[in-house]
Amino acid sequence: MSGYNGVFVGQVAENAGTYTFTVPDEMTECTYYFHATRNVAGQPLTSAYATTPITTAGTGVASPIEVRAVSNQSGRTSVSWRMSPGNLVNGFLIYVRDSEGVDSLYATAFAEDRLVMIDIVNHAAKQIVIIAFDKNGSRGCATQALPITTGIEEEQYVVTGENSQIDASIVPNPTNGHTTIRFTCGADVRASATIDIITVVGQKIATLIVADPSTGWNQVEWDARGVNAGTYYVRIEHSNGQAIVPIVVVK
Repeated sequence: MSGYNGVFVGQVAENAGTYTFTVPDEMTECTYYFHATRNVAGQPLTSAYATTPITTAGTGVASPIEVRAVSNQSGRTSVSWRMSPGNLVNGFLIYVRDSEGVDSLYATAFAEDRLVMIDIVNHAAKQIVIIAFDKNGSRGCATQALPITTGIEEEQYVVTGENSQIDASIVPNPTNGHTTIRFTCGADVRASATIDIITVVGQKIATLIVADPSTGWNQVEWDARGVNAGTYYVRIEHSNGQAIVPIVVVK
């Protein structure tokens, strides 16, 4: 439409009441608002925008599903998501939306990634939005803005070993079921990593093995449903040293 940054879809008689149209191929954005101009002979033109948006299929690039965002008290935030099988994407853009609705790009993830760790100042007032893109640079529809869940204040975990590069995070914590243990071993990943779940008196109740850790963030799940409520410790051992992180199980 001349004079408007929009796509002309047709015209209709004033008293028609309804109008049906096929979405043009060039409408590849995910959300649109209708704009109409009333044209009556001998009267000024009047225009109005619809207050409710319509959604389209967008570019055909699938959007992530089951997005989760969990932060500790200091703003260290774990963002995870899934993709439906068979959807081909080339990567993901992770945005943080502030209280005024402004989106800021915080991270870019590869196609195979399903987790990023980011630090967010004043995270309680912000939300997470993820957009997938394909090899041609076409973007899918943004996920619904997700508030960030704040977990309990994590105790400072103990890291031992000369020049240790181990870093770790547990989500959710506290847990009453499956919990995800995430860790990074730094540049040296030649050896496997061993994860032990131990009680406060040092009794080992479970052992998890990561045979081939990567240089980035690794993750493994632990099913806490079979243990009693209380505080336990997750001990991560690697050639770089070890890290011990507390975890709380609730029932």
